Amino acid sequence: MNGRPSIILCTLLAAPAMAEPPEASGQAACDRAVRDGACHIAWNLSATPRAYYWVQQYDSERTEWRSLGEPSTQAWTTSKAAVAGGHLYRVHACNDLEATDDCIGTTLIWAPLHPRSVDEIPAEMVDAHGVTMTVSKNADLALQTAQYNVYSLVQVVQRIDLTTMPAMTPPAERRPDPSTDSGLTPDDLIHVGVYDNYEGLRAIAARRAE
Repeated sequence: MNGRPSIILCTLLAAPAMAEPPEASGQAACDRAVRDGACHIAWNLSATPRAYYWVQQYDSERTEWRSLGEPSTQAWTTSKAAVAGGHLYRVHACNDLEATDDCIGTTLIWAPLHPRSVDEIPAEMVDAHGVTMTVSKNADLALQTAQYNVYSLVQVVQRIDLTTMPAMTPPAERRPDPSTDSGLTPDDLIHVGVYDNYEGLRAIAARRAE
């Protein structure tokens, strides 16, 4: 990407794929292991329980959170319905069905995009400022997918007032022994770059608002 060094677009980059909701209370995650291999939103709000829990998708065109389906009554679970890739999600929890009483939310998560081949990934993408972001088309599918997710995220968040947005779920940690497998899934690797760029842009927005 040219001309915007504040955006960290070189790092490899969804959320941890896990068989159970995230351990840390207050976090959301993308769980692919539960049902059908698709991304289901998992959450854990057991430390601060509420009566109702809505999975919400951020609508960047209308600049608002949109609830998906009926609320759950479980503080620690995974959504029954899968979510679409290329969007930001969180869980919104309240003590009433009108979603107004003593509400809290989780961290947010990016549901990753997984093109089936490099042919589905464009060579160039343009951000909100007209800057061209270039995909390494000579790289393998994993690296191109990582870049594609970061650039897609940038296109979304540049239309958002990031001072109003929650933090993103931190990426999973690599296994400490470098001689062994990292223990990270493809989604984990995507999430590293997505997280760095989202939090970097959120920090810039916060400084500008001071």
